[in-house]
Amino acid sequence: MSLKIWKIVALSAAILWSNISFGHHLVMVEPVIRAAIHGMPSTAGFFSLTNSSDTDEYLINASSTISERVEFHNHIMNGDNMRMVKVDQILLPANDSIKFESGGMHLMFINLTNYPKAGSKVDVEFTTSSGRKFQITFSVKSILDEHKH
Repeated sequence: MSLKIWKIVALSAAILWSNISFGHHLVMVEPVIRAAIHGMPSTAGFFSLTNSSDTDEYLINASSTISERVEFHNHIMNGDNMRMVKVDQILLPANDSIKFESGGMHLMFINLTNYPKAGSKVDVEFTTSSGRKFQITFSVKSILDEHKH
């Protein structure tokens, strides 16, 4: 086999190995952001996320052009009161799913710089503990849509 063919085989193997090691093992379903209400400094985002790899992963950062910061938040019970708290990282257990939902784990878009309207799209970039970055396009929906019966 010629040196040129060996280089092509080696490069192909490296690309394949890269895709296996850092492939698309994180799958997000139904990414939605609540349409922002003018005057409100923040809004929330929701989705389900599945980690189909055999290794735990952590979400450690999120960012978007619609706000100064994007934070991971959760609700906890403090006696009879529910309280929202910032979470620094989110465990994505191997071969499992987590759900970001109203009243539980969710994204908070803090200090909005743009007020997304229902029907628009917003890109959010996530970073994992392994250094992988991926961008997801969220649909913007009105909170009124959530409460129609």
